[in-house]
Amino acid sequence: MSNSETDFLWRNSGLNARLGLGFTSIDARASFFILFLIFNVSWDSLQIFLAAVGFFWFLEFQGYNILVAIRKARSLIAGKHRYAQSPIAKRRRLIHG
Repeated sequence: MSNSETDFLWRNSGLNARLGLGFTSIDARASFFILFLIFNVSWDSLQIFLAAVGFFWFLEFQGYNILVAIRKARSLIAGKHRYAQSPIAKRRRLIHG
């Protein structure tokens, strides 16, 4: 293998995009808030940007991405019981996994 093939392995295709900002890197999904900060320079927009970066850092620290965190929050809100399912659907779910 040449050096260019080893730099780009298929397992790296699932990593989250990152923005390198000098000495640190942040999640690329916070780029919307960077644009908001650039086009609307104020202390409020700086606080919103820092809150968004902190939120994405906390999700990454917990090992979640945004979609998994939304699913987790939805399951925590809904609870373990599924009230709107018939007993047949429950049995089918138990049989088939």
